[in-house]
Amino acid sequence: MKKKAEDGAEIKTSSDYALKIFSLTGIVFFLIFSVVYLLKGDLFAGIVEITIAFTFFLNLIFLTKHKNIDSASSFALLALIPFYLFILTTGGIANTGLFWLHPFPVAALYFKGSKKGLVLSIFLGLILVVIFIFKLLGIYVTPFSLVEIRQALASYILLNIFIYFYQKGNESKQKLVEEKEKEVNKRQEELVKTMGKGKTLESQFEQERDKLNLIINSMGEGLLVVDKDYKIRMINHTAELLLGVKEKKVLGTEWHKLANAYIGGKEIPFKQRVSIQVLNKAVTIQTVLEDDHYYLVKSSGRKFPIVSVTTPIFEDSKVVGAVKVFSDATQEKEAKILIEEAIKSKTKELKYEQQRSHAILENTGEGVILTNDKGKITYVNPAFEKMSGYDNDYLSGKDFSETIKAYDLKENEIPPAQISDAAAVTAEKQEMKLMLQKKEGEKIGVIINSAPVRSQTNFIGVVRVIHDVTDDLQLQQQKDDFFSIASHELRTPLSVITGNLDTVLAGYGKSQMTKEDLALLQDSMDASDRLIKMVGDFLNISRLDQGRLNYEIRQVDACFVIESVVHELMPLIENKGIKLSYTCINDPKHKMVLVDENLLKEILINLIGNSLKFTDKGEIKIEHGLKDNMSYIKVIDPGVGIAKDKQKLLFQRFQQAMNRTLAREAGGTGLGLYISREFARVMGGDLVLEESELGKGSIFSFTLPLANSVK
Repeated sequence: MKKKAEDGAEIKTSSDYALKIFSLTGIVFFLIFSVVYLLKGDLFAGIVEITIAFTFFLNLIFLTKHKNIDSASSFALLALIPFYLFILTTGGIANTGLFWLHPFPVAALYFKGSKKGLVLSIFLGLILVVIFIFKLLGIYVTPFSLVEIRQALASYILLNIFIYFYQKGNESKQKLVEEKEKEVNKRQEELVKTMGKGKTLESQFEQERDKLNLIINSMGEGLLVVDKDYKIRMINHTAELLLGVKEKKVLGTEWHKLANAYIGGKEIPFKQRVSIQVLNKAVTIQTVLEDDHYYLVKSSGRKFPIVSVTTPIFEDSKVVGAVKVFSDATQEKEAKILIEEAIKSKTKELKYEQQRSHAILENTGEGVILTNDKGKITYVNPAFEKMSGYDNDYLSGKDFSETIKAYDLKENEIPPAQISDAAAVTAEKQEMKLMLQKKEGEKIGVIINSAPVRSQTNFIGVVRVIHDVTDDLQLQQQKDDFFSIASHELRTPLSVITGNLDTVLAGYGKSQMTKEDLALLQDSMDASDRLIKMVGDFLNISRLDQGRLNYEIRQVDACFVIESVVHELMPLIENKGIKLSYTCINDPKHKMVLVDENLLKEILINLIGNSLKFTDKGEIKIEHGLKDNMSYIKVIDPGVGIAKDKQKLLFQRFQQAMNRTLAREAGGTGLGLYISREFARVMGGDLVLEESELGKGSIFSFTLPLANSVK
């Protein structure tokens, strides 16, 4: 039927010529019919025939220009449909219209194939069936009789059946022919490819051979190929340079005639040479720098160290030769000598350093313990052996934290995890003051400085330096005891002095005193109060340090304590001439806190007292509230404030964050804030400086646990 070229365009076939003839025939016939109708005076029929003739003419031009048989044939067949309708309804020339139905199925099945052609033919047949039905019903649609239409319809159906099966057979044959043509074309293509592959393989072989030669000759190592008779069959450029020969002159020469082989200063016998052993034993032999192999070139007398690899060549499982790759190892040899000398020198230095370090460790007065990366003890020095009663042999291989028991200064046992290697590594540098238990059971006070040891970035262990501070702790304990006793003994006479002075000032005995006498007595009274406060601070410090602070945690109304402290300090507040206000939580349930009432009062007195000292005007505010399921109390003052660089001194013993002039005027020991924070912590809270700025005042805040948690 029709075929497509590789570029998709239609190529000329028998259908192409048939369609052109069909179109030309249509043009001629329809022009003739138009002339006949016009001569008969039927202008409408003549115009119809001319229009169909013109349609076929346009189709012929389209076919000639575009070579598209499928579109042209469809157009031609569809153009015939109006023609058939015209002749069926008019009868055609001399009532011959039925005759012209029969060429349609032939053309349709031929040009459009069995499937599409049959559809078009059936479409026209249905028109004929409709006309036949109208005729049966007595409706006039055509001049032809019922018998003529029936005969035309029967012959039309028979013709369609015959042409359909005929075309179907032709298409099957055409399909077989096309499949055969495809198979032949495929075999032709495969043959062409096979021939091309053969040429390509030959070309690739030549390219690979050239590449191999190029690689061999550009190698930095010398390469020799010898046959089973030990004769040279191939030598690369580097080997030529090393041996001082040319390829053309040495091909076919026995290898041993070019150079003698040595191990150190001793020549290797011919039968023991590496290449001979490879040929005889069929094994690969490699010589390295440590083997001390040399070649002595016979032509120049040059001797140089070599490293080499010699491999047998097999053909049908038989050794037919060997390949030797070798290089001049002079530089490597010299470098090895230098490295060995450097290693010897460094080893000597390292040994000296080890001896010196060992001497230092053995003779230092501080105890030293070394552990490895698994936490096991590897060394303890004599000072620690003497200090603890444990010897190196006993401790070696044991875990430090599991073997030696540690206690805090109050003699509570410390969990092993806190003094383990892991804790030291986490802290990087760890210092702990504690008690260690000696082998005999006695406890000694020590300071342990621990630090991880690393080689580059790899952790290799921990070093601990242990200083015995037992004597220092005993001396400190004696000082604390004396301090506590002295403070306690001072408090009683000072209280008596203060009481007597207060009595005299109150007018006891009706003594006649001048204003100057009263002023002197008041100064003595103030100094006595300061001494009592100082002694009280000292006693509190002593109790805190020795863990002997007496307190009772119970439910206390925080607002009541605030009110009582404010009332107690009111004379001082009024005397200073400033205002003081406070706010409390309204909910009675959340006023209750779990504290010691006396400690809470002490904190408030210290904080409000400090605000009074350093505030000359304005208003001091006390704020009570809830935050994070804790009760808090803030003391806010508009006083002198604290400089940023001085704030770090807060909460340290005997430190005052004010300048010297203010501190001297205000007096005090610098213990108040330290004691207050420790009291807050003892009760489960904490004391902090929230905010402070020079000239604008400060905000101190402390937290306390609630008796009833906030839900």
